[in-house]
Amino acid sequence: MAETGDDLDIPWLVDYFSTITYNASIIDPRIGGIQERVKRLFLKDYNIETLTNTSGELCGHYPKTIIIPTTYKECEPVDITPAMKDLVFKARLARCWSRFPAPVIVYKDKFVCRSATLATTAEILGRSSIEWLQGTNYEYSSEWETCDKLREADKELLKFLKVKHIFDMMVENKKVKFGVSITSSEKADKEKRYCEFDLYSVPYPGTEFFTEFRIKHMCAEEMFFDWEQAFVNAQLKLPDTPIVNGMSLNWDFYKDWNLIDLTNSYMMLLIRCLGDGEGGLLLHCISGWDRTPLFVSLLRLSLWADGAIHQNLNAKEILYLTIAYDWLLFGHQLEDRLSKQEDVFLFCFYYLQYLKTEKFSIHQYEESSRWEDVFNTTTERVDSQGNMVRCTSIDSFTDTVCSTQTSYTNSTVNGAKRSSSPATLVLDEKQSVSGFPRQRNHTGGSTTGNGVTHSNIPPNANVTTAGTTAGIVVTTASTVMTTAGIVVNRYNSR
Repeated sequence: MAETGDDLDIPWLVDYFSTITYNASIIDPRIGGIQERVKRLFLKDYNIETLTNTSGELCGHYPKTIIIPTTYKECEPVDITPAMKDLVFKARLARCWSRFPAPVIVYKDKFVCRSATLATTAEILGRSSIEWLQGTNYEYSSEWETCDKLREADKELLKFLKVKHIFDMMVENKKVKFGVSITSSEKADKEKRYCEFDLYSVPYPGTEFFTEFRIKHMCAEEMFFDWEQAFVNAQLKLPDTPIVNGMSLNWDFYKDWNLIDLTNSYMMLLIRCLGDGEGGLLLHCISGWDRTPLFVSLLRLSLWADGAIHQNLNAKEILYLTIAYDWLLFGHQLEDRLSKQEDVFLFCFYYLQYLKTEKFSIHQYEESSRWEDVFNTTTERVDSQGNMVRCTSIDSFTDTVCSTQTSYTNSTVNGAKRSSSPATLVLDEKQSVSGFPRQRNHTGGSTTGNGVTHSNIPPNANVTTAGTTAGIVVTTASTVMTTAGIVVNRYNSR
């Protein structure tokens, strides 16, 4: 597929994504164009700093330009590049594939960071030896000292980024192949170097599990992970904190949950930690390019739907940004995943229908948030017969979705219901996969013509786009799903 004249052509982007295996050393002007569009979208809302990674000198599977959103455009810029680049250079070998903690979302004064898990001593020694041969000055005299110095540097980077919560989604304590540990993790660190952070062991199925998504005809409520497999030795373990204890979920039964219940629960936990906790958070799986972008992307879209981040982006722009940046430029291997029918990328957009309710809103953790006022905001509109009627903002929103919903008939969920599992959500029989999303709510502040209110927005921000086209994010996401489905079919026919 040739690139079209549309500057943000999502079907082209998905199609192109499915034909390449991205790495930072790739020479392709189309990658440069995607990177520039992503940068432009960030600049609509934020002052940014950048880390240069043109040929993969920092990480071979990270963007050529790593974008760090620091402050709102209306605020004074903050120059963190020199200090952070020095810390990154010292710490990057501490994690698999040199995928160091990179801040990708900023909410208020908190970063959401992503990375791979901790590397083993063997990988650290291998990569540091290569660095030494290339002239990089590593003066560590022993295996233990090399590992210790790098993990201490990794901790310093996390502290610099004010990370407090570390979410480890591995289903293993250490990844083992042929009896040899090929990765480690914070929870398995024998020296307990990471004990000053709040560690969340939140095991989540790896990309291989998502072959079931196609087998189950995209009905994720019928997908249950087999926790009894021999390699699965990580248990769900959460810190004893007010954040965790304040959630009305019985985590003891997580092994009985289907994929949707598990994802719902983890999303609520992430949002609560970000909204109610101190400090930022780090997300990682093993390599950081399958499960990690899934939750980073969902978190970015959910926060955008709340008007908490990227307030000046419309639905098409935020979707382009998350596909291009969170997935493609951070190294998700879509071409390989399609060849194996591992549809984790497709699942991301399928799951958007479950983010429709206020229980996923970060505003519930803000004192100024009053959801009942949002849903009871009254406005006037013209109905289909031309009569002026009064309605609440949620009525207006629902009508908008009904009128703009695209067809994705192969993914219709008919009467899907779940039993009394902790993250219960009952779907109406008429809901398709493109479902009713949570409207882009902004509580407090002024009211727009469609009854949606806005707050927590920097001065002079343009808030007219997504707020007045409620529901288009999932409609557009359905278009992404349709395109991805076409790509899957085309790939299978090769």
